[in-house]
Amino acid sequence: MSVWYSSAAENQRGSRRVFVAPIVLVAVVIAVLVAEMHWPNRLLFGQAKPDLLLLLVLYFAFSDGPAKAMGIGLVVGALEDMLSGGPFGLSVFCKVLIGYTVGVLSGRLVTEHPVVMTAVAFLSTICQAILRVLLSFLYLNHVPVRFMFLEVGVPMAFYNSVLAPLYFYCFDRLWRKMAGHAARWSEDLQGD
Repeated sequence: MSVWYSSAAENQRGSRRVFVAPIVLVAVVIAVLVAEMHWPNRLLFGQAKPDLLLLLVLYFAFSDGPAKAMGIGLVVGALEDMLSGGPFGLSVFCKVLIGYTVGVLSGRLVTEHPVVMTAVAFLSTICQAILRVLLSFLYLNHVPVRFMFLEVGVPMAFYNSVLAPLYFYCFDRLWRKMAGHAARWSEDLQGD
């Protein structure tokens, strides 16, 4: 998914090319983070809202494999940890581990099928909830297991599994559109 463009003058000089995808990726991560932080209360499912950042990690695990998913998991996990006020590293570990695991397994799955997307989103969210509960014992004396798993984790898993096919479809369209625009920009700039 890397999209490069450069001007004709830069091509003639052989100087550096400008990488477009990270700019769009940073904008997407920020937009997803803001959407997750400001999720409307009317759309809560029990005590839970969807983990849009986890879905972003899963998307990159499906589309680009474990390395990119781990990188995205590291960035979004760190952002989530910084903004949550909880122990730093909890979200990073969960999202990197899940990104790696799903990225490795995605080579063996038919990832374009909506049932696979739904099942992987559900299982990944449940695994994240279990990891959070287990890792919380390292940081806290009293861990509200019932609340963290049954009242937040399981409803969040249902929410993520319902949103996953639409979410993946929208991001796939976004990256394809971005690649098409970058190709046209490259042609236009080389033609000048």
